Amino acid sequence: MDLPVQHADVYSDPVRFLEGVVAWILKQRGGRGILKPKPRMRNAMLVVREAAIFHGIGLYTASELWHMAGKCIIFPLLCYTHLSWTGLSPSLTEEELFESPSRTAI
Repeated sequence: MDLPVQHADVYSDPVRFLEGVVAWILKQRGGRGILKPKPRMRNAMLVVREAAIFHGIGLYTASELWHMAGKCIIFPLLCYTHLSWTGLSPSLTEEELFESPSRTAI
């Protein structure tokens, strides 16, 4: 009997988890050292939900992550401060998300 794959826990072993994420991203783009990655036009939210490395991310969690991944923008409006959250677009492709260092780092 084969045991299920044990993925790194983001809380107890964050370095191993991030190494797994990097390895997954490199595999998805075609391997290490690829200058021109293969096109990946699938919806990024769907890809993340299906990827084993991101275990536990379902529809609700993915939409929350996309919302929280935005930058908090502060607009001075007269004497008030208005906070506006701009999240990631749910229509981003896998390539648009993971080939952008700033989006991937979020």
